[in-house]
Amino acid sequence: MSKSLRPESYFFSESTVVQTPGQVFGPVVGNESTQYRTTAKFTTASDIKAYAICAGQVFLQPHTDTTKVNLVLRPYRQPINGLAIKYFVYRGLKKTDFIPSGDTNLVSHSQVGTATSFIQLLWSQLKTFNDWTDAEADAETFLAKWIGYDPVNQAANTLIDDYFFAADAYGDENNETIKSFEFPMVPRGTHLGNFTGDYGLDIVLSDGDYKSLTSSTGFQFDLAYARTAENILDTTQLPTGYIEKQYREAITHFMDPAAFWGLHYENGTIWVNESGTAVKKNGQAIYDDVVANFATKNTVYLHLQGIWGGRTTITGHMRGNWAVPML
Repeated sequence: MSKSLRPESYFFSESTVVQTPGQVFGPVVGNESTQYRTTAKFTTASDIKAYAICAGQVFLQPHTDTTKVNLVLRPYRQPINGLAIKYFVYRGLKKTDFIPSGDTNLVSHSQVGTATSFIQLLWSQLKTFNDWTDAEADAETFLAKWIGYDPVNQAANTLIDDYFFAADAYGDENNETIKSFEFPMVPRGTHLGNFTGDYGLDIVLSDGDYKSLTSSTGFQFDLAYARTAENILDTTQLPTGYIEKQYREAITHFMDPAAFWGLHYENGTIWVNESGTAVKKNGQAIYDDVVANFATKNTVYLHLQGIWGGRTTITGHMRGNWAVPML
């Protein structure tokens, strides 16, 4: 591995993950030829903390389980030089860590003392920006839609990019379709919330500035994708031929978290929260304490990246019948 990569990131959860063969990134057990899971899944018997892998912006969305939410982290500072990651998608966070039960507002200021560091950071920034006293802050509310959570007014087929890169809307407020908010920035290692029960992580690779507004295969990085408990590419209902092949190539937009942290092995650093303390992992400890806990720890992926008249990234995932031909 090139020393220029210099990977450094924070592990996404506080405890050692354990995967079963039926939860891994890759071909779905029993349906290997038609289904490919892009979400690395896990299960926890008790709530565990989720952390920001890198510095980035946070966008909150619903989950199919109404007691949970999903969170999209868009990197501000890339954790691996030369590997452009578009999104980290955290699936299965406890909803009440962000929104009080039965409410549509974010945690009130009076609850800050017991909130996650993410919520405390939001209120700290809001107080500083408005020069509020604690008493003034207690009288305020922070709407959940200001960090993206507004499912009633957000169409499922809206692209995630439309919210991270929304242009200011003009005209009367009642005529505005998407109001622009600058989603909050969090430092690497911020306690975002808590995973509960079944949870997962997607790592989405960037295609640069190109954005397709339509898809002949039906797959898009839209809010419907952001809201599911897991994402599985399924060719069952697709016609054979070009459309099916194009759909299968969608796997090149995703990365196995085991491979992502495995790239840190040679000259990188992973920070892991152990009993409330951030512990630095390097070299063999990265494999022993992080990568070895993934069921795909010994799976090899091929990633080709070239620069010729612009930037092009081609990723090959050689897994069963989902092998994508190299160009």
